[in-house]
Amino acid sequence: MSLLHLISYGPTREQEACWGPHGRFRGRLIGDAPLVALAYANIADMGLCRFRTTGALRTEPIGIKQAERYVQIILQLKGITYFERDAHSVALTPRQWMIVDDGKPCAGAVSDGTEALIVMVPRTKLARNNDVLDDATMRPFPGDFGIGKLVWQFIHSLYDEVCHLEPRSEPGVVDTMSHFVRLAMEEFSGAPCASTLTQVLRDRIKAHVMMHLRDSALDLDHIAARLHCSKRYLHKAFELEGVSLWDYIWHLRLDRCRDELCDPNGRGKSITDVAFSWGFSNSAHFSTAFKERFGISPSSCRSDRRRVTLPT
Repeated sequence: MSLLHLISYGPTREQEACWGPHGRFRGRLIGDAPLVALAYANIADMGLCRFRTTGALRTEPIGIKQAERYVQIILQLKGITYFERDAHSVALTPRQWMIVDDGKPCAGAVSDGTEALIVMVPRTKLARNNDVLDDATMRPFPGDFGIGKLVWQFIHSLYDEVCHLEPRSEPGVVDTMSHFVRLAMEEFSGAPCASTLTQVLRDRIKAHVMMHLRDSALDLDHIAARLHCSKRYLHKAFELEGVSLWDYIWHLRLDRCRDELCDPNGRGKSITDVAFSWGFSNSAHFSTAFKERFGISPSSCRSDRRRVTLPT
């Protein structure tokens, strides 16, 4: 499970901000801002941060050699952030987002009361086409329509749910977010998109399911309402998966229960507690479904402590 860490910088003339995946330094804050607050978390190999300031300040990049090059995706929530690199200047206003390549650092300035969400993702996640990525950096994307809106909504929802993510779900969530950003870049550049809107919706469905898998209220009505589409469209988006959306959710939950029951460190929880913690609400139905999927009862799975696989 990802933890949300908090950092506050008090009144200062100059101070280095040290947020970043695995503790990387990101830049130097310069100004008389009364307070700069960062709330951040690491999600697999990606960093996610909410930045707030109650005063105007400017930032300067720090040249630090990194083993891996990162890209920042910045969502402007409040205020205005100004970026400058070489002779190119950009003003990022609320409901816009932008990509900044750490390999080409830029200086910036933020207005009083600025808030932003900042994602740091390895450049290799986005650089399927270097020309497309280079063209897309330092350019505002709209966050209120089209693919740009999907990026905005996904990152915003990810921040809200970050403390509920399971570690095994994190790589898939990062891949889904990166996929949306690549689609936005391809759309902006005019490059042919490798994915259809149906595939994009299917990725959104899977990401939503992973983030809410423990919620017993997770069902088709819940997903349709959160993703603003009909249940019929959900079924259509999942046609090529070879399994219905409901069975997909059911199987994921059973797989997570199996993992816990096979874990020797999980003896403190009863089988019913394990089942209910993964969204099941009836222990008898859970036991029947578990045996149908794995060919062994939950109690036998726990006593054997062997990783149960699907029957062939």
